[in-house]
Amino acid sequence: MRTVDPSDRRVRIPQITDNGRKVYATFAAARDAAEARALDGVDASDRVLLLDVLAKIANSPDTADATT
Repeated sequence: MRTVDPSDRRVRIPQITDNGRKVYATFAAARDAAEARALDGVDASDRVLLLDVLAKIANSPDTADATT
């Protein structure tokens, strides 16, 4: 669903529907469960380190260019 921007009628603002919220909640639960299974047995400090390194990779200029 899209609504019109009140300050510029040419602009459409996407809005998530109730069904979209349900689909997202189902996806998020499945994603969280998969992440928990994948990291089972990895201690908390190593998880923090892993997420930090992955964030650096995702935010590096070379990685950003590769997705376009």
